[in-house]
Amino acid sequence: MEGSAKRYLVSHDTSLSELLNTETAAEYSFSAETTVSTIEQDLETQFGLHAQVFRKSGNVWIETTLTDSWTLAHQNEEGQELSSKSNDESAADMADRDVWR
Repeated sequence: MEGSAKRYLVSHDTSLSELLNTETAAEYSFSAETTVSTIEQDLETQFGLHAQVFRKSGNVWIETTLTDSWTLAHQNEEGQELSSKSNDESAADMADRDVWR
């Protein structure tokens, strides 16, 4: 799948019913072993929604377009690993920035 423009981002707590603009309840189930591409394809075929999954890495949300074949569990593991590295490096980065002031 291709990336999405920032103007199309919706809050993580927006319901499917809100996105579909309907009063009828809409549900979609997935597990940690579901791939990102499966979720994106299912949302498009079942609901007509063009979705793009993001992964949090440190303080930044990254589109998963290059890793759509990964499961959600793999995405989470990668995000947690990168976030912990980012936190470890932030103290050193702050010291470096202090030198440049």
